[in-house]
Amino acid sequence: MMPRDDDLRFDPDAPLGPKFWSTGPVDDRRRVRDASIRPLNSICRLIAPGPLLGSGTVIARRAILTAGHNLQGVAHTRWHIDQGFNQTPQYYPLKGAREFPHPRWSGARDPNFDIGLVALAEDAPTSFPSSVVSEDDADASIYVCGYSLDDPNFQRFDVGSLTNAEGNVAGHTCDTAPGQSGSPVLAYDNNSTRLIGVHVYGYAELDDLFPGPVNKAVLLVPEIVEWIDGILQGSEN
Repeated sequence: MMPRDDDLRFDPDAPLGPKFWSTGPVDDRRRVRDASIRPLNSICRLIAPGPLLGSGTVIARRAILTAGHNLQGVAHTRWHIDQGFNQTPQYYPLKGAREFPHPRWSGARDPNFDIGLVALAEDAPTSFPSSVVSEDDADASIYVCGYSLDDPNFQRFDVGSLTNAEGNVAGHTCDTAPGQSGSPVLAYDNNSTRLIGVHVYGYAELDDLFPGPVNKAVLLVPEIVEWIDGILQGSEN
C-alpha cells in the first residue's frame, strides 16, 4: 500500500528543486525524511566519477534494478552505491560486482529496453522484488522515488499515473529531475505496493507517442521480467 504522508515523513519546509522534468507548472517532488520504511529502504543512490548520479532498487539479495543508460561506459569498480541513503547514519554502502544492461539496450540502444541490473559482491540488507506489470496498472496510482542532482543526499518523491503505454514503454506524470533515471515506478492501492517499471527519461515537450509534458518509464512486461529472472538465477549459482 501507499504509505501515508506522515509515514513517508515528507519535509514540508524543504526547498523544491528547480523545474526540471515537471509535468505541470510547479515541481511537486517532496523530500523524504526517513528512508528506513519499505520499499524506500531498498532504493539506491548510484554515484560514479564525473560526477554521475543515478538511482536504482535492490530487487534481490545481490541485484539492483536500474536504467540501462546508467551502466553505459561506467565499470562496476567505479560505482559508489548507497542503499537507503537519506543523509542519516542508517544506510548501507554496497559494492557492485558486474553490470548487466539489457542486450537490446547495450546493442541497438533500443529505448524499449533501457534497463539493466547491477550484480552485487555481497548480500544487501533489504530488497523489494519486481512484479510483472498488468493491464490494471494502466489506471493505477503510481509514485517514483529516487535521487536527483539538485538534492543528491535525500530521496525525492512524486505521485502520478501512467499515460499512453505503448509496448514496453509508458509515459508517467510524476515529476523528476536528472539523477532519478533508474528510480522505481511503484503502483499502489490500499493493499499493496508493486514495482512495475523503471523511470528512464525526462521529457517536457511534445512528441508523437507521448503528447504533452510527460516522463517515460520502461515497464516490467513478461519478456523483461523473464530476462531479469534469468540474470538473477545465473548470478546466484
